[in-house]
Amino acid sequence: RHEDLDDIILTHFHPDHISGVPILLMQLWLLGRKSPLQVYGLHHCLTRIEDMMHASACKTWPGFFPVQFHPVPEQDNVLVLDNDDFRITSWPTRHFIPTIGLRIEVKTTGTIVGYSCDTEPIPNIVELSRGVDLLLHEAAGSGYGHSSAAQAGEIAAEARAKRLALIHYNVWETDPRPLINEARTTYSGPVELAVDFGEYPI
Repeated sequence: RHEDLDDIILTHFHPDHISGVPILLMQLWLLGRKSPLQVYGLHHCLTRIEDMMHASACKTWPGFFPVQFHPVPEQDNVLVLDNDDFRITSWPTRHFIPTIGLRIEVKTTGTIVGYSCDTEPIPNIVELSRGVDLLLHEAAGSGYGHSSAAQAGEIAAEARAKRLALIHYNVWETDPRPLINEARTTYSGPVELAVDFGEYPI
């Protein structure tokens, strides 16, 4: 729920990852939010968010809540967030622009989720995915800055991930369901296609 949102981690400043931020801020403001919102990301990304906030003049909205920025260093295994519920660390990925992937540890259950974000298959993604209960890995296709479903499977296998959910795949021109079988050529664990607003018990 919007009112429960305290922290946002932004992985990079491509529009499919940050264009909704101004709308989110407006929604939170309309719902009467007063408490600060914490926003984490590489400084390149946070600068773009500040530019977007300036363009939408949100700081002029009556009673607009504070937005507090926390730059994340572009280094391996950086502690991004550590609270009562989660411990989240980041690793740089290999994409068109500086980007981070995330390892999310749920303290109450010990469950761990890996998030590749947009990336080519590189050792950093194996490290952040090591032994995770669920790996969310992109499958936009092989080539500069992205990975195929088979490459996602290779990462999951090398990291010994317990489960793989493919994300960031093409849904406009092709049927994405064959990507499951493609990932299974390199990974023997459970594979599924992640969907918007899907829930994934772990």
